[in-house]
Amino acid sequence: CRVYDSSRNALSGKKGIRAVTSGQKNLLQLELRAMYQLTDAGLTEVHCPHLHTVDISGCAMVTSLGIRFLVQRNPNLHCLYLNHCRSLDDQALYDIAYYVGERL
Repeated sequence: CRVYDSSRNALSGKKGIRAVTSGQKNLLQLELRAMYQLTDAGLTEVHCPHLHTVDISGCAMVTSLGIRFLVQRNPNLHCLYLNHCRSLDDQALYDIAYYVGERL
């Protein structure tokens, strides 16, 4: 699986994210937009060495802590879509710049 789009499947929570990303060494894109129940705990499960694009637009429960987990564990990110992620603060931007800023 090189691209995962959550709009085609029901997926929620930490276990659901783990089920999709576990063992997916070749996952390139992860599209989780408008997953209203997605939290920081779910993002702790995303660890894919080749992942370059993540879309969590509209995931209002994700905070800056979740973004930190995501960018720390996925150093090859090039595109990160955060539209309408209303729980983020400046710390998310600092972490993005620190961990993957040169590649965005």
